[in-house]
Amino acid sequence: METINKKRYKTIKGFTKTRWHSILIMLESLGSQRCAANRVLPKLEKPIYLSSEEWDLLHKLIDFLKNFRDAVESFSSEKHATLSNALVFRVEIENSLKRCENDHYIIAELKEKLLAALDERFPISDEMLIATILDPRLHNFPRLLDELTKRKTTKFDLLKTEIIKVASNVVISKPVKTDSQSSQTKKKKEPSVLSKLIHKHSSNSSESNDFRDEEMHKYFLTTIPEDDIDDFDLLLFWKNNCKSLPYLAELSKKYLCIPLTSTSSERAFSYAGILISAKRRSLGPSVVEKTLFIHDNYSLVKKTLFDNK
Repeated sequence: METINKKRYKTIKGFTKTRWHSILIMLESLGSQRCAANRVLPKLEKPIYLSSEEWDLLHKLIDFLKNFRDAVESFSSEKHATLSNALVFRVEIENSLKRCENDHYIIAELKEKLLAALDERFPISDEMLIATILDPRLHNFPRLLDELTKRKTTKFDLLKTEIIKVASNVVISKPVKTDSQSSQTKKKKEPSVLSKLIHKHSSNSSESNDFRDEEMHKYFLTTIPEDDIDDFDLLLFWKNNCKSLPYLAELSKKYLCIPLTSTSSERAFSYAGILISAKRRSLGPSVVEKTLFIHDNYSLVKKTLFDNK
């Protein structure tokens, strides 16, 4: 059996319509087997002969399309925030679409068409900018500052506007009162409705505004050392700083959970299609939901069940 496996030949990967970068997979597969292809293609019923110029073009197309595959693989991840990475990859894609003097005319035409459709297919939204600001590695990213200038705002003002929307959900931890203080508080008369409203709309609002401003200034002084960028976990950062930066942490829950692509949904539909087969048509919706949940969180479920024993 081992001898058969060692002699197994590689196959040429075909084109799959459901995966846009399957063209790249197909080209890489063909490019890695140039000698075999040159022997086989002329022997077909309708012989095909590829010139050295065509092989060179094939390798240039592979190098060009690799940039897009890197972006797709990063955006398709389910284990880290993806929206905060979007602007960086957008800049990289823009750079890869700049025309060069030595570009083949086919690649030059491809670049032109992709660049024309880039704003429609990959727009820079306000949500993308907010998510980028909420990444301490990127809140001083030059392209981010340029986009904010175009919108006639600053990162400070943009975050402040968003914080006001989520402010009601933020609970600020206050110092614990001592027994003597708590006993004194109990003796005090319950404040009237008018007193509560005056306190809410005057001193509290100004104090909270000062606190938010102070919090944002504190965050914008945060820097991540270059050596730690690769191992930096954005979601863990906000989890660890939820008490020191409560308003921004609440904002991170709202925006960093947004997936950049629909890959997660498509995967869920694929798994559901495998689960609900012809022999499992009687499965109830709740059973399907629980089974898919266990499938997606198997490692966590396994750890929880067996580590507690």
